[in-house]
Amino acid sequence: MDIDGQIALRTAGRRVDDAPSPIHQDPAVVVLTGARQTGKTSTLRRLFPQYGFVSLDLPTEAEQAERDSEAFLRRHPPPLIIDEAQYTPAVHESAALRSASNRSGAHRSPCVRPS
Repeated sequence: MDIDGQIALRTAGRRVDDAPSPIHQDPAVVVLTGARQTGKTSTLRRLFPQYGFVSLDLPTEAEQAERDSEAFLRRHPPPLIIDEAQYTPAVHESAALRSASNRSGAHRSPCVRPS
């Protein structure tokens, strides 16, 4: 399987290509889904090492993100990888709205990995 020409999954392992791509240069919101324990988080952290990272697997983070997603996104400014985002549906809407309003601005919205 090949995703945007960048991530090739093989039965023997994963390969991340070094070829430049718009997703590497300036992603707005990226959602990466897949089976459990297949390296989704590791792949995003390897592709975007300069991004902040927060896991919503932590109950305190998930609670704040669901209760007040705007405050959560202010506390964790972009660029950001949000791991386990499926725990907080409110973050999806806030990230999408922020992405739409920031398309012409210097800041981009989080990189969301929901499952």
